[in-house]
Amino acid sequence: MKSIDLLNEKRSEILKVAELNGVVKISLFGSVVRKQNNDKSDIDFLVEFEDGRTLFDLIRLKHDLESL
Repeated sequence: MKSIDLLNEKRSEILKVAELNGVVKISLFGSVVRKQNNDKSDIDFLVEFEDGRTLFDLIRLKHDLESL
């Protein structure tokens, strides 16, 4: 499955996980956005957290997204 198809399929889950982890803004960047990705490409997210969140929240978000 292509990365963009996976993102579209998991969109609502990604947004829910982001919200539960205190994310107020989430964006994509990198090869997927440029349509230059391949089978070994990862998916790059840029996130903005609500005030008061810590590095532990970022680590939890990373883990939760990788679990999808």
